[in-house]
Amino acid sequence: LQPLSPPHIVIITFFVLLGSTALNSQERLDAVLRSFKQELSQAKSPEVWTQVLRTYEKNYVDLLSSCPANYKFYKEYSNFHYNNYRDEEVLTIQRDSILIRQKACLANLDPAIITTTHNIGRSFDYLRLKDSSLIYFLKVVDMQEKSNIIHEHYAQQYKDIGDFYISINDLQKAVLYYNRAEISFIGDKESLPYVEILEGKAKVIFLGDGDLNEAASVLELAKKTATKISEISPDKLQALDSWLTDIYYQLGNYTEAENCIRNALYIVEKEMPDRLDHKRILSQQLCRILREQNRFKEASEIYAETEKLVSSMGDKVTIQMMSSFQEELGDFHFDQGQLDRAIEHYQNGITQLTGIQLSKNLDNPDIKGTQIVDEDYLQRQLGLKAMVLYEKGLMTNSLDYLNSSLEAIFKYDTLGRFILNENWEEKTHLNRVKAASKFYDLGVRTGLRLYTMTGDTKYIEAARDISSRYKMQLVSRGISIKEKMKEILSDTLIAQEQVILDSISTSESKYIQSLINENKSMNDFYFNQFAKNKVKLDIFYQKNGLSDAIEETSITSNLSLSEIQNFLTKNTALIEYHYAQDTLISFLITDKDISYVKDYLNPKELEKLNSWLTQETVSYETEPISNILLSSLRKHPSDFSKLIVIPDGKISMIPFEA
Repeated sequence: LQPLSPPHIVIITFFVLLGSTALNSQERLDAVLRSFKQELSQAKSPEVWTQVLRTYEKNYVDLLSSCPANYKFYKEYSNFHYNNYRDEEVLTIQRDSILIRQKACLANLDPAIITTTHNIGRSFDYLRLKDSSLIYFLKVVDMQEKSNIIHEHYAQQYKDIGDFYISINDLQKAVLYYNRAEISFIGDKESLPYVEILEGKAKVIFLGDGDLNEAASVLELAKKTATKISEISPDKLQALDSWLTDIYYQLGNYTEAENCIRNALYIVEKEMPDRLDHKRILSQQLCRILREQNRFKEASEIYAETEKLVSSMGDKVTIQMMSSFQEELGDFHFDQGQLDRAIEHYQNGITQLTGIQLSKNLDNPDIKGTQIVDEDYLQRQLGLKAMVLYEKGLMTNSLDYLNSSLEAIFKYDTLGRFILNENWEEKTHLNRVKAASKFYDLGVRTGLRLYTMTGDTKYIEAARDISSRYKMQLVSRGISIKEKMKEILSDTLIAQEQVILDSISTSESKYIQSLINENKSMNDFYFNQFAKNKVKLDIFYQKNGLSDAIEETSITSNLSLSEIQNFLTKNTALIEYHYAQDTLISFLITDKDISYVKDYLNPKELEKLNSWLTQETVSYETEPISNILLSSLRKHPSDFSKLIVIPDGKISMIPFEA
């Protein structure tokens, strides 16, 4: 043995003797574990911890070779490292104890072994090693399915696996595990673990655009349960009320939303008076609810109190906080039609994020080369400012306001490209693109309005450019999401996962059924249509020599009008569509010119066309919709022998080649 300090020698000697007395195996194990914990707590370095471990392994080889004693021993060692913030060591110890020392334990499906397997999965998840994490999570589910024991930890483990699937944006599987957690929960339901399971269920419904009434019902049950738990934290109670506020707000039930947010504020003021930022956030939520009810005077008073609160926070106030508060005030004045004051507040928020003091509110900051505190905040505020500038331009028939709005949208796009290239995240990308659509559509409308007022075709070109930039965000990144998922989860794991999922019953929730079946098939349909169009676009680029031009630019670059016209012959035209808010704008590009046509297109017509294409309806008259889609060619009845089509949104479902 390595030499140990005298206290260690005394303790080891004592328990060696104790091990020879007539204790049963469980009592002996408990005594050894108590000694082991005490030894470790007195050791002063990782080297000594290892010495203590090796000493016990040698002195108690007979005890520690049996299951589950060996597992419990190494679990104690793992816990010690965990309490000393040595995460990587914890993972190594847990994994080794399962893979090397615990093969006998795996066979007997001991609940404690299942728990350690689960903990390894959580550790890998924490380290963002998703593939490794799923291996252990699937082992957990497999062992639970084979075990005849219902253990109190199983529900928590299913809940954690649900959290894992949310983290990789797989809501279909997340909802299965949350339901399994609820079904397998045993013990007192008036407990925090049960509340968190209900929270997880509500989160899946909320994130999956499901039935918000169902989400509210689940969260109300969680809140009712939480209020009965004596040891529940005030933070959890106010968080539940804040969650419910968001859901009721989206449902348009402002009375319930107000009740929940005021209750959350009461909890913070009474139980957490030092949490000033919580109070600020909740106060701003309350103001938004009051604005929806046109209670502007009350909202104004609360905003004034919140402004004083922000000022009193000193160095706890971040630039993002100050900027978001200016954004909130901009929204407040915009709601009341006070456009100049709204522009002023948005500009103040932009100045705080860029550090650039602009001389006029019509001016927009330089993006390239500017040190920006938070790109997401700045992008949103540029979009909101552009929206107010557009409204002001329409109201006053002002070219200056409309040009400033158009410029702000181009800067909005520049920031979006930066975020897409530098900070792209797979699970948030499509939501980000979806949220941006209204601002790109605003840019298209602004450009066309300026063309109507001036007759200058550069504004048609700007409108088409903005529409095309939006589509390029999907082409450049959106198409790779399923491929990325395959990189995260191997084919073998996906197959193992499906076997496990097949053994788990699906909830009867209407939302869950639609999420798993109907929505999945529609999502796959749209994705496949988009993928097909992307492949065709790539082939077209290659055939026409465009590939090199695109590869020379950044991943989110957009071909300019002149670059496109250079590849068009006299008998070839390109139609690029922009479809938003039931309005279809068709840009027609020839080798010499650009023009556009604007038509109303009812989305129900597209649904009818889709039903006909998928042979769900017997007949469909295609002439009306064809006239709309090809309206930009009215002035050119026979000029072109070749037509290139770039669809947009639901227009992508239409097989133009047919």
